[in-house]
Amino acid sequence: LRVLPLSLSLLVAALGIPRLWPHLSPRLAVRLGIALMLIGILLLRSGISIDAAAAVVALPMVFMGLGIGTLASQLGALVVSSVDESLSGDVGGLQNTATNLGSSLGTAVAGSILIAALTSSFLTGITQNQDVPESVKAQANVSLSDGAPFLSDADLTAGLVKAGADPQLQSAILAQNRTSRIAGLHAALGVLSLIAVLALFFTGGIPTRQPGVRPPGEPGPDGDEPDGEVPGDGRPDDEVPGDERPDDERPGDQRAGDRRAADPASGPTGRQSPTASAASSPAP
Repeated sequence: LRVLPLSLSLLVAALGIPRLWPHLSPRLAVRLGIALMLIGILLLRSGISIDAAAAVVALPMVFMGLGIGTLASQLGALVVSSVDESLSGDVGGLQNTATNLGSSLGTAVAGSILIAALTSSFLTGITQNQDVPESVKAQANVSLSDGAPFLSDADLTAGLVKAGADPQLQSAILAQNRTSRIAGLHAALGVLSLIAVLALFFTGGIPTRQPGVRPPGEPGPDGDEPDGEVPGDGRPDDEVPGDERPDDERPGDQRAGDRRAADPASGPTGRQSPTASAASSPAP
């Protein structure tokens, strides 16, 4: 249930963005998705503390889900549209492979940083604690040299009781374990936030138009002109005037046609009809 906000927000963003903003710039969408993930990581890092409740992860999960969903709404179409249609299936498979590989590597890197920071903090705290016997310090440095496990208070308490540790020693080790867990989480989330910031600098090569959308004025794939424009002129049909050449540069038949249009009484040949001549001549 704690990751339910992430799943729901991811679904909303992945389905809603293409419907509400079908012409959104892919570059802007990817940058927005990374920024939302970065906000979620920073909120989670700032909210985690020893006394924090489980509900502290709800809002950060919403931001991270929105960021992942925004990325998912754009990257698939961009990758597939960048190659020939016959290769779209292969490219889709490679994209899924890269996604899974990236998830595995990211989890491994974050987990390694968490364990390393936890181990370092725990051993340092135990060594400097006066309530911990020297024999326990030496044993901890040897047994935890390869990394301290990420244990809850309940699991650690059960292990200490089984080992026969006295209550004072249990209290000291439990307190240091809580502090070290927070230090490890902060370190891992800090590295992830840096990776998100670096990712913003690699988004410059992403297109600014959706796949299949032609820029204004660019002919179509069959050579047809953009809608509403006249070939060779660039003006819309309703703005193209008649022949704008002077009369002395226009063909004779065109000038005659213009005169006939101006004089309705003239006949088809341009001469006045007999009726019009009789009406215009003076009476005897």
